[in-house]
Amino acid sequence: MEAVEHHGVVESIKGQMMRVRIEQTSACAGCQAKKICSSADRQDKWVDIPSFSGTYQTGQPVIVTGEPSAGLKAVLIAYVIPLILMMAALAVSSLWLFPGKEGLAALVALSVTLLYYLILYPFRKKFQNQFVFTVRPFHDSSENGSAS
Repeated sequence: MEAVEHHGVVESIKGQMMRVRIEQTSACAGCQAKKICSSADRQDKWVDIPSFSGTYQTGQPVIVTGEPSAGLKAVLIAYVIPLILMMAALAVSSLWLFPGKEGLAALVALSVTLLYYLILYPFRKKFQNQFVFTVRPFHDSSENGSAS
């Protein structure tokens, strides 16, 4: 699998921590008609890069790279595991603990999901170290006078 790359702009640098703003766009945002078609489909995301090599300045365009395996792991931890826990808690509570009381079973399922996220919260720094992004300068080919 290839690495995932996004174009971004350096927002701030504090010591060895760089914050990069990435503009997320829809698939059609690269179209020639984007100004009249789907300019509302853009969102900004921020990525903190804890250690980087090289010299960067605020406002400099960069390319942020992340490993696909890290993205899959993040999806698993943030969405898949809690969904499985919630569905299991709902099944157990509605079938065995509180049969016929769907509201109470739903409350138990939501409570289990909340508990999962509360347990994960103290480990956020550890997760931040596992999901590492790299950054490199972006050199636009149009700046050099060559056509793309």
